[in-house]
Amino acid sequence: MRFPDAIARRVSLLALGGLAVVLTGCATPSFFERAKPSLAGSYLSGRVAAQRRMADEAAFYYERALALSPDDPALLQRAFLLDIAAGRVDAAADLAVDILEADYDEALPHLVLAIELFRKGDYGEARARLQEGAYGPFNSAVAALMEAWTYAGEGRFEDALDRLDANTGIEIYRGFHGLHRAMIIDLSGDLEAAAEAYRAAGRGAVAPAAARGLGIALERSGDAAAARALYEADIERTRRNVHAWQGLKRLDAGRAAEPFVRTASDGAAMAFFNLAAA
Repeated sequence: MRFPDAIARRVSLLALGGLAVVLTGCATPSFFERAKPSLAGSYLSGRVAAQRRMADEAAFYYERALALSPDDPALLQRAFLLDIAAGRVDAAADLAVDILEADYDEALPHLVLAIELFRKGDYGEARARLQEGAYGPFNSAVAALMEAWTYAGEGRFEDALDRLDANTGIEIYRGFHGLHRAMIIDLSGDLEAAAEAYRAAGRGAVAPAAARGLGIALERSGDAAAARALYEADIERTRRNVHAWQGLKRLDAGRAAEPFVRTASDGAAMAFFNLAAA
């Protein structure tokens, strides 16, 4: 069974961005105190908030409507997507369980439950969940990237790279493969190899992220001259390159650069950001 077609067609890119924020640990819930709820009032308030891109408030109202009409599949789908968009991963995980128990054939609930496992450091269980949600080219690409990061989270960097290399047949995935390869090598601590991988990845949509990763890898490996030359060239091409200006400020002040990717969760978050923008 699937959700109604009019709803199932739209996997919210805002929701994917919300998942990425959750993985980086930046999302915080908001709470809304309102008058006595009604189904119609909650539904309409949720629609208005969603149209205004007020994801947190929209999620609140749709969840309240769902509590008043728990068997409505449209409300279940919308509340689920808006919880993700708002970064309310615990609430989204509860609804993901409801969706799967109702036998709806959807991939995104599996990915949400994998994120919950990711946050707990339960990488083996997260892999199993990702494999259940890996169908269709888009979801397969997300799952493949995240699965590679589960191995990285366990310190199994060679296995992570092997997993990345196994899925280059997915078209949407190929554009991000090189960047995530470089990031995994970076997380492993091999900064020289990471710099080479960032250089190789620095084309297309991922070029800005690859350039930022390369500059930071050069700084951290002690090659300040190469990092400075990279930043100055980037600024010459794009005067508004904030990350290049920040890099030059660090070098001038003699400050150490923070790693481009600090944890496996950072890498998984980047997967969602990449694919949401694709």
